[in-house]
Amino acid sequence: MYLNVPVLFTALSAFATTASADWMNVGMVSFHTANGDYSIDADNGCRGTSVPDMIEFCADYARDRAHFKFKGWTTKSCLHVTSSDINTCGTGFTCGTMIFEPVKCTW
Repeated sequence: MYLNVPVLFTALSAFATTASADWMNVGMVSFHTANGDYSIDADNGCRGTSVPDMIEFCADYARDRAHFKFKGWTTKSCLHVTSSDINTCGTGFTCGTMIFEPVKCTW
């Protein structure tokens, strides 16, 4: 779910929220909404983003989870990896797909 040379992961996420976030493809380092596509830093840890009104995006790859929160929300929206397919795609690079789905936040 992040781009970190020499390791390249592509993540696809489909989730239903009350916000305008429809899906995200973080390997390309972008967050897709009904209002457009925005670059984000999807490395491990928490940070702000360039997505309008998104105040936090956090990724925890060791625990196969992520969450995000928009301004005005009282709670965060959580995601968990439900499947992954990691392959070698060249010398020194690993490519793959990680599917994240919405889950109840327990962290």
